[in-house]
Amino acid sequence: MKKHINYGKVLLVVFITILIWVWADKAQDELWEPQNVTIKADRSSSADLMITFDGKASVQLEKLTLQGPSWHISDLRSDYSSGKLNLEFFLSPADAGILEPGQVNMNILDYMRKSNLLKNLGITAVDCTPKTISIQVNRLVEKQLQVRCLRENGGLLQPKTVEPATVKMRVPADWGPDRLVAYVELSESEIEQARLAPYKKGAKVRFSSSDQRPVPSPIMIQMPPATEDLRQYTITGATVGFVQTDNLVGKYKPELLNYTELSSFTISATPDAKAAYEAQPYQILFYILDKDEQEKTEQRREVDYNFPVDFVRDGQIKLNQPKEVGRFILKPLPQDGPNGGQ
Repeated sequence: MKKHINYGKVLLVVFITILIWVWADKAQDELWEPQNVTIKADRSSSADLMITFDGKASVQLEKLTLQGPSWHISDLRSDYSSGKLNLEFFLSPADAGILEPGQVNMNILDYMRKSNLLKNLGITAVDCTPKTISIQVNRLVEKQLQVRCLRENGGLLQPKTVEPATVKMRVPADWGPDRLVAYVELSESEIEQARLAPYKKGAKVRFSSSDQRPVPSPIMIQMPPATEDLRQYTITGATVGFVQTDNLVGKYKPELLNYTELSSFTISATPDAKAAYEAQPYQILFYILDKDEQEKTEQRREVDYNFPVDFVRDGQIKLNQPKEVGRFILKPLPQDGPNGGQ
């Protein structure tokens, strides 16, 4: 007698088997090593203590290995790649076990395993590099800081008025007078606005290159008119650079006959413009032209004072005397080859 096949039961068994396979696959753990994971100092945890990592406000891990169910790791990996998930860890002095100023080497893996961030994500840290980091904790105390104004490129400005001229801020207790400074950075357009009327801008205190903290109250800056910034200076020992075409390079050596007369002159400039001018390799440029090759005796030409272009454009530097005239000759250089004396 033919047996009757119960297709319903067969399909049920197949379905249950597939579910078991899917569940078993998803239950498998997977390892994940996200890139660019950082540990940052938690500023909100204490008003009296500041944590740093070798003097920096954050440290980036070389490697962090996380473990979790495959399906979950896949979702987290996708969210991390798209920017939806941010793996930043914030460390407080209490997390490092330091309640007083001092230094300690902290086990990073232990810290990661206790991290609420990873617990909430449902994953575990299983390895990391480096294994430990050096942590310093400094006490913060309120001190009086001098307000200084800078250009965005770092040059020091001389404002007409700064209000207030000093501010109070909690900073490390061991800071000396040279570090007790709050900086206001102004762009060129902001400088021009501050020449017309007092300009409001926030100041910052540089705790480290990566940690600049805002001063709570804004600063009012009044800049003087551009002409009032200029001061008279005498430049001495100016360096001279010769500019030659490819046709003359290696064939002639220019010789300046009146360097002493040219090397000293007066300018009107802002302190920043003067400093930038003197920092250049050459304060004077002397152009040698192809046609000069035809003249075998002494020649004359006005010199170029090579003022920094940006400062010239802003009216921050100018020559305070008539341009000097340089006297020069071209000395032929020995040439290699059958007709060159070699």
